[in-house]
Amino acid sequence: MESGRVDRYNLQSGIHRGGYYRAFPKTKRAAATFAWQFAHGGSVTGLSSDPCNRTLITAGLDGVLRTWDLKARKLAKETALPGPIARVAHHRPTALVACVVEGAAAKDGGILVLDTLAEKVVRRFPGHGGRITDVGFSEDGQWLLSASLDCTVAVWDVPAGRALQVLHLSRPVTSVSLTPQKDMLATTRAHMRGIYLWANQEI
Repeated sequence: MESGRVDRYNLQSGIHRGGYYRAFPKTKRAAATFAWQFAHGGSVTGLSSDPCNRTLITAGLDGVLRTWDLKARKLAKETALPGPIARVAHHRPTALVACVVEGAAAKDGGILVLDTLAEKVVRRFPGHGGRITDVGFSEDGQWLLSASLDCTVAVWDVPAGRALQVLHLSRPVTSVSLTPQKDMLATTRAHMRGIYLWANQEI
């Protein structure tokens, strides 16, 4: 939500199960009195839970990646990044989160990969020539794909920290998805209907 609010609902009944809020002391003298704020200070741009539904990861345009206790709805930790987080991709088995960070501090669209358990940035990939529209990990977490309005799709080797390949297409790419076997790539493109499939023969 644009307000930065994050709420939890029961999927079957639709009953509201509470929200995620940050607590701050109102004054130094009255440390026991808290003011409550929404999960983020700007629009929420990403949500993801771990495989066991113990933690919730949220990202926002306030440039902060936060980890919450999913059931208790309490803030566990947070990592400030150098600019607004526009998009995120979470690889649950490895607890890696790729964040598209926009703004001058991030050189207009860099991709930072964070280890949420160690609470640190482990990989940095450069941005594209245009706004990044989508990011996603391969099933095994070895590759990270990013799509951009500059009509390119980049494939990054996460362990090696380098680019494997850059695909140049005829139109801006709006989303990407890789099959678990990494043999087929699906894309959607701006102002074009349908899903386009690409055979992986060179990577």
